[in-house]
Amino acid sequence: MAKAYAAMLGLFLGGHALIGLFIEGDHILGLLNVDFFVDVTYLLCAAACLFVGSTDSSPAAVRVVLLGVGSYLVALGLLGQVDKTVWGLLPTGLTMLDFLLLFSTGGLALLLAAARSAAAPLTTEGKAIN
Repeated sequence: MAKAYAAMLGLFLGGHALIGLFIEGDHILGLLNVDFFVDVTYLLCAAACLFVGSTDSSPAAVRVVLLGVGSYLVALGLLGQVDKTVWGLLPTGLTMLDFLLLFSTGGLALLLAAARSAAAPLTTEGKAIN
């Protein structure tokens, strides 16, 4: 489950960042922050998530990546609660939808990194799906 979530999280963050690179200085549909700092860090997180989600990575590697990405997302959300522009790093500021996504995706990543059974591969009819 953790490996599948890493792949999905990588696709989400990567898509958000790639779209955001072309919409600097505004929000996506007025809803999501797309400042350069967020785009670059999302691309790095997406690359790590997609790597462990799509290769034959060990369960420990998947957990480490989910722990790192989840920690970053939750920390960014917490810092955004203190200052919406995160002290100038995000000039257009975080929106309510940004906070919802940061805390939900980051929190789930942290939960899956901590859960023992999350590292087990997904199965269908008793056979592991890789």
